[in-house]
Formats: sequence, structure tokens, C-alpha cells
Amino acid sequence: MDERLMGYKRPLLNLTFSDPEFEGLNIRAKRLSLGKLFDLMDLESLREAKDRSPEVRDALKQMFRDLSQTIVWWNLEDPNPDDPDGPGIPVPITPEALEGQDFPLVMAVMTAIREATTAVAAPLGPSSSSGDQPLEASLPMDELSPSPTS
Repeated sequence: MDERLMGYKRPLLNLTFSDPEFEGLNIRAKRLSLGKLFDLMDLESLREAKDRSPEVRDALKQMFRDLSQTIVWWNLEDPNPDDPDGPGIPVPITPEALEGQDFPLVMAVMTAIREATTAVAAPLGPSSSSGDQPLEASLPMDELSPSPTS
């Protein structure tokens, strides 16, 4: 046996999308840290606010940097301008490429990463019995006779 201890690596997340618009989009990503998760949740809450303040823009730019480091692989492509019906051009996983995507796609990716990061594992199957009953369960439980002294 190898004397070195193997480390534990968290498995990558396979992101899923409920919106049919993103059917076929495959993304593998690392889990978000708690700090990045909270930052993402704060940004998601601004979805309807349409806040364009410099602070929000800076936070979004930081989130694009964080997401580009979180996403390990995706199959996102841009149409080829020379052959729009042919194979697409792979989109690099960079902050600039994320910032260049449309709002629904970016929100879908952010939501999918948040949901996958916070998902609770499915429960295990029904528990099995140990096979043996405890010794107490095998003792006869006859009714005791009335006390001779009353």
C-alpha cells in the first residue's frame, strides 16, 4: 500500500437549467465558498432593482471574475459570423466573456451555481435492519403471578 495519504477533492458540480432556452447548455463548476455565495445572493436580490450605481457595477465585475474562476468547463458557443448555421466559436471562460453575455444567461448561470452549491444530498435509501434483535427482545414476557403477600 502507498504510504502517502490521498487528499479529498470535492467533486465538480454539473449545473442544470430549468429554462428550456438553455437546454443543451452544459457547465461544470466548483462550489462557491460561503463568502462568494453570500455575495452572489446579494447580487441576485438586485435583479429587479436595476441599480446601476458604481458600487453595484464593481460588485458585478467582481462576480464575473469569481464566476470565471468557478466555472471549470462549458460548451457555450457564439455563432460564427462567417457561417451562422455552422459550428460555433467556443466562448472562453473569462470575466470579459461573461460580461459580454446577455442578462438572462448570466442570471441563469448564477442561479444554477447557487442552487447546486446549496443543494442537500438526496436521502439515503430505507435503513436496513442489523439482522439480530437485542437480547431483551428475545426474553419471554409472561404475565407475573400475583404477589403471595398482599
